[in-house]
Amino acid sequence: MSGKLVLTVAVLGDGRSAGAWLVKHSHDSLEIGYLPTIPVDAKVTLFNGNRLRDSIEIPALQPLPADTLADSDSFTGVSLTDSGHLRVITQAGIMLEVIKKQHEFVTKLLGITRAFSDACYTFPHRPHRLNRGKMARTLSGLCAKYHCPEIIAIPLRDDRSGWYHPQTDGLFILPTDEGDAQYLGFSEDEQCAYFSAKRHGFLLQIFSPDDHDFIDNQQCIYQRLGELLILNANQTETPFYLNIDALPRLWITTNGQQRADKPFTFDIVSFNYPVIEITHGGSGSVHCHTQVPRQGVSVTRKGAHLMVFFADNTLIINDVFDPQKNSAHHRLQLTFAARPITASELAAYYIESASHGDNGLVKPHEYAVIPLPD
Repeated sequence: MSGKLVLTVAVLGDGRSAGAWLVKHSHDSLEIGYLPTIPVDAKVTLFNGNRLRDSIEIPALQPLPADTLADSDSFTGVSLTDSGHLRVITQAGIMLEVIKKQHEFVTKLLGITRAFSDACYTFPHRPHRLNRGKMARTLSGLCAKYHCPEIIAIPLRDDRSGWYHPQTDGLFILPTDEGDAQYLGFSEDEQCAYFSAKRHGFLLQIFSPDDHDFIDNQQCIYQRLGELLILNANQTETPFYLNIDALPRLWITTNGQQRADKPFTFDIVSFNYPVIEITHGGSGSVHCHTQVPRQGVSVTRKGAHLMVFFADNTLIINDVFDPQKNSAHHRLQLTFAARPITASELAAYYIESASHGDNGLVKPHEYAVIPLPD
């Protein structure tokens, strides 16, 4: 890699390999390569005094494959992550992360910039009209070429924004006054994406670029944090059941803002998440309903938390066994086929049942799986 300026950047080792990224600045573009280190055990035999013993053992520079970018594109910016990966921006407005594995480069699509979306305004006499077909086709091609995220944010002209969903090739353009809406997830059953909305108490539901609706979410506040969907239930008595594909966990929370006259009631089976987690710290009550009878349902303890096992999912009630945080759990009620029991009663039942086995021996208070009483 010859050139006027070569910048060498150290890479953190992953326990199996280490090396350095080399970046050559050439005019208005960059060339990138990777140079592995010499294995530590090889240094003993590589040199004979001050003389090189065997030059064949010196690792060769590994340039990025020629097909990393499209033919007409080039790198224009590069930075190093804490984990030793490269983040690059291309002239076409594509943001990538390049990871060096032992025998290959892995390239992930991180997002796009305005330079990318500007190229999709192709109508000469209507400069603010987006060519949605071209944008969807180009994004589809990128997602076929690279590892891609669940959703890709799209900055647009006129302070607007959009999102692209690779799995369904869905292009969602947000309404003009909802440019800050945050993606919550996609529902394949409904063939739509859900977003937070500027209008308090509503969710934004988008089916296609020109088809959206505002859904009354019954004063629930939904937020997305990675693989977790959070439901703040302080202000509502019954939820809008938001079911998002491929999310493993729903976390329902109440805190001091929940009033005593605002009970929150939900049906467990109306949510399709494998794990439903509850943190109840409000002044009101929480009622979890299911038509499932107690037979076949069991409980256990993990730390300060109570876990309730159903056939298809698990309910986790946080801090039930923590005396400093469980003051509200006598107001958290589970109803099995019209038969109620509070979280406090379940915790007491578990402690009593887990303390003594059939032979009267003391059992540990954690991880014993106890069937619910009939």
